[in-house]
Amino acid sequence: VGLLLSGMAGRFVHQRAEDQLYWTLRDLGAERHLLIEREIAVAAESLLALRSFFHASQHVSREEFSTFSKSLLKRRRGLAALEWIPRVTNDIRVAHEEYIQAAGDAQYRIWELRPDGGRIPAGRREEYFPVQYTVPLAGNDAAVGFDLASNPQRRGALERARLLNTYVATAPVSLVQDEEKTPCVLLLLPIFRKLVPATSRAADPDALLGYVLAVIRIGDLIEQTLAGYPQDSIDILVTDITAAGENEWIHTHRAAQNDGAAVDEPGKGPPRFSQEIEVGGRRSRLTSIASE
Repeated sequence: VGLLLSGMAGRFVHQRAEDQLYWTLRDLGAERHLLIEREIAVAAESLLALRSFFHASQHVSREEFSTFSKSLLKRRRGLAALEWIPRVTNDIRVAHEEYIQAAGDAQYRIWELRPDGGRIPAGRREEYFPVQYTVPLAGNDAAVGFDLASNPQRRGALERARLLNTYVATAPVSLVQDEEKTPCVLLLLPIFRKLVPATSRAADPDALLGYVLAVIRIGDLIEQTLAGYPQDSIDILVTDITAAGENEWIHTHRAAQNDGAAVDEPGKGPPRFSQEIEVGGRRSRLTSIASE
């Protein structure tokens, strides 16, 4: 009987310790998850500011876009770039390219990627959505002229944003200018002609002027957000769960005490506490994991 009672007491103490670990992890994890969610929302607000800037102007030059965008980038963690993506119909494609070339970018062309990754002039279609302005230009200049409509993931996001008249997010993508292929999320917000009634914008292709776009490096956003936070033994795993039954890895934040043995991919290790967030119509899961 004594041995039985001793064993029961031991299991009780062990269970209480596990429960205490879970509740501590839940409190700390939820706090960090909220910080990350807020930073993503702040990054998304830059698109609303840009749209207001376009609506207040008759024409936004490259210099004006650059000056305004730089002021936004200073205050946003993980926001790698802001871009202007005009709608260019096939009948004005040549005129559009010649205009940009005359403005100082002699090499400007609307282009797309071949299956092997090489560049070619964009194929003929009714409309194009090329990168016309990007800030900062350094490190992103290779993306100028890239037609977002040539890529299925980006094209789908363009179409959803146009129909919903709100900002939408892409699935994790690699930037065409990034040789390291770091996972990024693109947020796109449509800009319509001001005089077109809101009820007819989706049905009228000519109502759309283009999109403002934000490039978010999720890994940078998380690391910068948590950099000044108290160090502990919690890893955070971020996955995209929008597609039913799929977990697409985006980023793993490792605790300072981590020896490298924690989770790097979804489906491995012992997830402890998870929360879901929605950004631009896509769902992500943030999972806090005790690393020791």
